[in-house]
Amino acid sequence: SLLSSMGNAHGACGEVDSALQAYSYALSIREQTNSLDTPEGVNLLVSIGYAHRVRGNGEQALLVYAQARQICEATDTLYTPTGAGLLRNIGLVKRDQKDLDAALDAFVEAHRIREAAGCMETPEGASLLHNLGNMRSDLGDMGGALLAYEVAQRIREKTATLETHDGAGLLVNMAIARGTKGDVNGKLQAYMEAQQIHERLGTLKTSDGARLLHNLGITKSELQDSVGALDMFEQAMDIYAALGFLSTDSGVSLLKSIGAVKNTCGDLEGALAAFTRALAICEGSQALRTPDGANLLMNVGCAKSAKGDIDGALDALKEACSIRTMTGSLATPEGAVLLNNLGNVLCQLGELEGALQNYQEASRIRELTGTLQTPGGALLLANLGSARGECGDLSGQLEAYSDARRISEETGAIETPNGADLLMNIGVVKGCLGDFEGQREAYAAAHCIRERTGTLKTPNGKLLLSQMKLAQEQPATLVQRLFGAFTCIPQAV
Repeated sequence: SLLSSMGNAHGACGEVDSALQAYSYALSIREQTNSLDTPEGVNLLVSIGYAHRVRGNGEQALLVYAQARQICEATDTLYTPTGAGLLRNIGLVKRDQKDLDAALDAFVEAHRIREAAGCMETPEGASLLHNLGNMRSDLGDMGGALLAYEVAQRIREKTATLETHDGAGLLVNMAIARGTKGDVNGKLQAYMEAQQIHERLGTLKTSDGARLLHNLGITKSELQDSVGALDMFEQAMDIYAALGFLSTDSGVSLLKSIGAVKNTCGDLEGALAAFTRALAICEGSQALRTPDGANLLMNVGCAKSAKGDIDGALDALKEACSIRTMTGSLATPEGAVLLNNLGNVLCQLGELEGALQNYQEASRIRELTGTLQTPGGALLLANLGSARGECGDLSGQLEAYSDARRISEETGAIETPNGADLLMNIGVVKGCLGDFEGQREAYAAAHCIRERTGTLKTPNGKLLLSQMKLAQEQPATLVQRLFGAFTCIPQAV
């Protein structure tokens, strides 16, 4: 018992080798005294198996757990809290090994045992439900995952164990599950509760705390709170810098998020600085020659384009295309975004044929991946229409614009300043084609949206008013191109 306690103490301090040594001595004594076939012996074997798992030796852990299960079955103790704990640990190793079906079976059996024994309303029961929720999430059953997390949260609140590191971890996973179900406000609430727990425990300035702040910032960004998002990102960056973690994948991801939100805030200099810093880190490893590296280069290209460095933007976007082609990741929704942005830069350089080719290929990819009927797809079609118009193909331009309008109306994206710009452009083209009634209808629809969104006094709002006035006097001749350079929305890490 003393040796087991010593092993537990070493394990709690992260001294796994010392813990395993103490457990091994205890095991030897139990074997010599014929006291292994007891609940205490099973608990010792579970501790040994856990130590092997922490060391990355899952197969050895399973061998030890199998011995413990034989003892439980021989002593009729499998259907007890001790047996449930053993099955939970088996499930954890199986999950590590990506044997999801076997892991789920172990967790479900452990859950059934705890329910039958009336011991679910305990911290151990909450941990099991947390594990079960993670498994449901791995298998794509987000509704089942969320239900398990919510019951686990209720148990932790009842047993006063939510204000713990495990409780914070539960809330983080609950936030992720809520996000996949579209509940962004619920996601924010769970992340904020986890943040408060870390602050009370004094564990916010850790790698886990930094990741939490990053995800909290991403969620604030999704809710259009760019200032709040940037505050979270900068707090996370301070923690990573203090820990020496900025040059890791997590640090690069954070820098990309900072660049994206600064770009949204109009801080082009700050956005480019963040993206360039992330790029410098990736260039020192193989991380750049990946789809994520291509996304980073795309963001660098977009930032350079916004600052007027068109040649630098073109170089970055072409390199991103080369990487996606090499990694077989061009025919993806992200690849379509890249091609769209490359088309925008080529338009700025007057290379209209090249721009058209990129827009058309991006449209084909969105068709194949089922992402054309989205706001991003509508923006792409608007850009395609503008390029066709620059080439003198007004009929093709109107066709692309009309498709973009239909998609925007179906997705609700028409009720935005971009939607008003699209309608204005449709009006211009219809006027050029002699459809003056259609022109007036499009202008009127654009005017209503500008009024509803409070953007009638913006530069493009004033342009709409001048177009409407011009339409009363003579056929319109001006076409205002829509540009769609944008960065990828950051994901939860």
